[in-house]
Amino acid sequence: MRFFAWFGVFLAALLLEMAVLPQFFGALAPSLTLAVLIPGIASQRFWPGFGFAAAAGLALDVVAGGGIHTLVAIGTFFSMQAFRALTQWEEPLDRIGAVACGLILQPLLQFVGAHVADSVFGAAAVPLSVSDIASVSYLREISFAAGWFMLFVWFEIRRVRRYRAGRLMHL
Repeated sequence: MRFFAWFGVFLAALLLEMAVLPQFFGALAPSLTLAVLIPGIASQRFWPGFGFAAAAGLALDVVAGGGIHTLVAIGTFFSMQAFRALTQWEEPLDRIGAVACGLILQPLLQFVGAHVADSVFGAAAVPLSVSDIASVSYLREISFAAGWFMLFVWFEIRRVRRYRAGRLMHL
C-alpha cells in the first residue's frame, strides 16, 4: 500500500515539475521528483523500494527520455540499501542517513548513468566541467535539496519522538 501512495505522490510531483513549475521558473525549476524519489525509497522495505525506484525511473524515462533515469533511480536505491546494511543504525538515523547518502551520491550516479546510457543507447553524454558546479541552476538545485532535506530530518525526528512517546504511555 505504501508503494502506491509514494508512486502517486511521485506522479503528482512529476506532473507538477513538467507542466506547472516551468511556467514560473523556466529552465530553473527545482527537481520535485528527486525530493519524492529519495524519501520514498528510504521509507520502504527492500522489494517495494526496488519496485518504486524502477517504476519512478521508468516514468521519468517515458516523460523526459534519455534512458538514464531508471539507471540513476536503481543506483540510488542500491546505494541507500548498501548504506543501511553497512551502518545498522536505529531509526531515525537509519532513514536520515540513507536519504543523505542517496542525495550526496546523485551527481556521481547521474554522471555514471549518462556515460552508461551513452555506451548502451548511443545517446550523447553531456560533458561536465567545473563551471557547471558554479552555475545558478546548480546552486539553486543544491539549496532546494538542502531545504527539503532539513525539512525531512525535522519530520523524521518528530515522527520517531511521537512513536516512542506513545510506546511509553502503553507501559
